[in-house]
Amino acid sequence: MRDTHNDPLKSIKQFEEEWNKRLISTLNCEDFVFEAGNWIDSHLDEVIEKRKVAEFWLDVLCTPTKKNIAVLANKIIKHEQQVDFLEDQLFSLTLESRKITKILAKTKNDFHHLKNILDKEVSSKDLKIELELLKGELEELIASF
Repeated sequence: MRDTHNDPLKSIKQFEEEWNKRLISTLNCEDFVFEAGNWIDSHLDEVIEKRKVAEFWLDVLCTPTKKNIAVLANKIIKHEQQVDFLEDQLFSLTLESRKITKILAKTKNDFHHLKNILDKEVSSKDLKIELELLKGELEELIASF
């Protein structure tokens, strides 16, 4: 068995407990808390004052402040989102345009095909001869009545 005087782990634990008691007794009193609060308040006042002075000099030197950069960053993000949206729409419209172009080309080919068929029909029959034959038949019908 180890002796408590020679055991370094127990010595460190005991030392830690003593320091914890001293710190708690020092830090857990009203005076210390009040003074710490006053120190924090005065420190915050100094920080605010230094920030105002820094912003003043940045303004004098026409240099952007942290707020200006943050506003600019937000605007950039907003515009990037708008550009992304417009790129997506442009891509969709391009796809639709390609589809419509294919449909129009097919329709044009169909019209040319139908025109060729009609041209063949018209050229294969002599319309004047056909008209004369019909006229003759009509006169015969009229004469027979």
